[in-house]
Amino acid sequence: MAAIIEVNGKFYPVKDETVLEALERSGVEIYSQCKDGYCGACKCKVANPEAVKHSDDILAAFDKENEILTCSSKVLDGQTLVLKM
Repeated sequence: MAAIIEVNGKFYPVKDETVLEALERSGVEIYSQCKDGYCGACKCKVANPEAVKHSDDILAAFDKENEILTCSSKVLDGQTLVLKM
């Protein structure tokens, strides 16, 4: 099943990649400084954090009920992740 990211009413397909990689590939501008989940610069607010799987080795602080680190999160198959950007 496909995974999708919604940003401001626009939908972007996700391949086997992180949220950050999918957004960059789709031309969506997002601030980031890392790709390993250490700094937290790519933190985004989300409407449905249950739609992603986080990497197990995240060291940055974030509110897991309202935010994700796009560099180390993957959208689950069949889910649409809604970003608040």
